[in-house]
Amino acid sequence: MKGFPNIFGRRALTLLFVCALAVLVTAFGVAEWAPRQIGNVRAATAFLSAAALVILLLIAWRLVRFRGRLTTLLRRLVSGDYEVGLRAPSRWHDEVSTLEGLLNNLVEQLRTYDALRIRRIRQLRMGFDLVVEHAGEPMMLFDVEKQAVACNPAMLAILTAPKPAAPLDVLQQLEHNTAFLDMLDRAVAREKSEQQGRAAVQFPAQETPRQFYLRIVPLKDKDETVPWVVIFGKLCED
Repeated sequence: MKGFPNIFGRRALTLLFVCALAVLVTAFGVAEWAPRQIGNVRAATAFLSAAALVILLLIAWRLVRFRGRLTTLLRRLVSGDYEVGLRAPSRWHDEVSTLEGLLNNLVEQLRTYDALRIRRIRQLRMGFDLVVEHAGEPMMLFDVEKQAVACNPAMLAILTAPKPAAPLDVLQQLEHNTAFLDMLDRAVAREKSEQQGRAAVQFPAQETPRQFYLRIVPLKDKDETVPWVVIFGKLCED
């Protein structure tokens, strides 16, 4: 009985065994040698068969319900939602409830890992921002997800722009940024490699564009996606 699926515990298995035994007894005609009790045997067999059918229906309902809950859980996990779980029954313990408990433990581990990952990314971003902000060399940082370009204090002092950051679509409206944005697009999407060259850079409310020798370095993930771009600028005197 070790390999039999214990859906509702030992009592259900015992009742199923008794039902199966009663059906076998009736099938092989054992009740023929007790003609006086044949009516009682038939009634008991019918009752046990009905009970077995009810139990089988309950088992099927539990498995179907678990399948639906499992599908919903997996879909939410794939979408990145780790604030989910399966409520395991407290009155009985079987293979299904054990599996539900294991899935809850898995979700809890994923939730913990995701929280650690987010905290690690936040710490790295804060450290990176500090390095860029306090660097003496003029630099810009392009956030691909936010589609925004930010300047460090050294670059902002050269551009004399009122704000240290500007959305990419605003920069695209300034005609002097054509060469600069073309290099940026090659670094992010078309070539995904380092770009170097001379180009003008102009921020909103900046009176005149400034000419730089730019070095644009994409920071790629292991899947070749570019989430960040570091832009080094050397002011051209001529």
